[in-house]
Amino acid sequence: MSSSLPIYPAIVACMNEARLPERQEVELVAARIWNETRNSKAPRWAMLVPGSSDHRKIVRVAVAALGVRGEKAVADIVAWASRRQP
Repeated sequence: MSSSLPIYPAIVACMNEARLPERQEVELVAARIWNETRNSKAPRWAMLVPGSSDHRKIVRVAVAALGVRGEKAVADIVAWASRRQP
């Protein structure tokens, strides 16, 4: 039986290399999760305000999917991912 589950390259890379995700990887995974799960009336990922409630929630889901463990590590990554990039 073949699997039709989507592959997330960033998740595979972080787990295979046993490393924390980079900011871009968090953003890519969060955007993909948002786009695959949002309802049709929800804004696109690019329209979400960094640091908003919806943005923080999806970033937390992405961070967990990327294999980050530990309350402080998760909180630190969610904090920097929620800030606007210069």
